[in-house]
Amino acid sequence: MRTRVLVVDDNAQFRDLFVSVLNADGLHACAVSTARAALERHALCRHRVALVDCRLEGAAELSADLHGRAVLVISVCHRGWKPATGVVPEVAFMALLHPFGRRELLAAVHSALACTP
Repeated sequence: MRTRVLVVDDNAQFRDLFVSVLNADGLHACAVSTARAALERHALCRHRVALVDCRLEGAAELSADLHGRAVLVISVCHRGWKPATGVVPEVAFMALLHPFGRRELLAAVHSALACTP
């Protein structure tokens, strides 16, 4: 069974790109556009890692919830982004800052996977 990675981003182009890169690497990536959909999807199929857009409505709460469920969260942020509450960086395994390429995306996900059982 392939390792499951959840992509949460309201930008369809980013979602599709991330899923394409992750699936091509042999992972099982699925994508949703809202925090609520992310929790529903995670309840159906447990994910080990989640890529969460920092600017997504409810991103901080989602990241904290997933973190509490033993999912390593990679916060996908734009350079210069400042968190309103500080919650996302505190619970995130790491931040991945735009712009980044395929190699950086895969390195971040594999780094997180190396830390999960």
